[in-house]
Amino acid sequence: MQRRALEEMGIRIDAHSDANLYSMWSHHDYLLIPRNNREVKLNHIGYGAEFIFDMRREQRSGLDDHSVYRPDRGDWERVRRLHTRSYFKEDSVRKTYGALRPVAAGLLEGAVETADRAWWVDCSSAVSHSDRRRLVYDLWESSLYWMDRIAPVLDKMIPELGSENLIFDLDLSEIVAHADWSLAGLKALRSLDSIPTKVSGRVISVRPPVALLRMALAPKNEAEHLLVHTFAKGALACAGVADDGTRLGEIISALALSDDDRFMHIFPTRDVRDYLRDFDHELPELLHDDEIAFDAIHIAQEASLVVPSKMEAVGPKHL
Repeated sequence: MQRRALEEMGIRIDAHSDANLYSMWSHHDYLLIPRNNREVKLNHIGYGAEFIFDMRREQRSGLDDHSVYRPDRGDWERVRRLHTRSYFKEDSVRKTYGALRPVAAGLLEGAVETADRAWWVDCSSAVSHSDRRRLVYDLWESSLYWMDRIAPVLDKMIPELGSENLIFDLDLSEIVAHADWSLAGLKALRSLDSIPTKVSGRVISVRPPVALLRMALAPKNEAEHLLVHTFAKGALACAGVADDGTRLGEIISALALSDDDRFMHIFPTRDVRDYLRDFDHELPELLHDDEIAFDAIHIAQEASLVVPSKMEAVGPKHL
């Protein structure tokens, strides 16, 4: 669209390929005419073929496709970065990955990599209802993000873990099978002090009850902080550390958890508009950097400026 608009203004762009043109465009902050390009002629712009190499390198690093060892199966599982493209810059440096092959069988297997090991977070709870499926994914993704947050602290403060990878297996069958999802029904559930866990080798099974969702409605982030306590206790049990509460307290203190820290948000419906949203499946449209950058040309066209545009040099490095 931008290239066609420039050509209508009398400016011709000669690129090695469409992929190279796109690479150049994104490399120069979504500008088809870089501000510091001294080689620009009045009506013709030429680019070499070097930009596409940057795009290929960025795509490979964004996917970060590799394999991670599974101690329960004794083999390697192919994984890929959980979010290859994101609006949040911090997601580009997270070492959170999802396994590719198990997804076809309805299994969620994710891994967090630290300097010492990989921490797996699995979820194999079968679910057919679309709302429950989304809830299961949100719980799994939130657990994976919390593991990314706490894993370096666990590595440092539980040296008895050695260097072998660990697996946390989320059993959400009780949540999936729950029937009464009304607000009154959830509020009637009692809050939890602990979540049942079971350790077998390097696998820690975690079985969150439905009451965890009741806690997720609270303004303070009680539910996810309870998950953090459970993961820390599970890691201590896997390492064979006696549970006297001292080491666990030191770990929680080092994490410096805030009541506002959370990755998953659950809100009760308040009026009829919340219910009507279930019938509106249209996704929001977000503006990209390129669209924002090209608004200037649209404004110029609407202002009926004379075309083709005339470019004049105003300095040694600017047009």
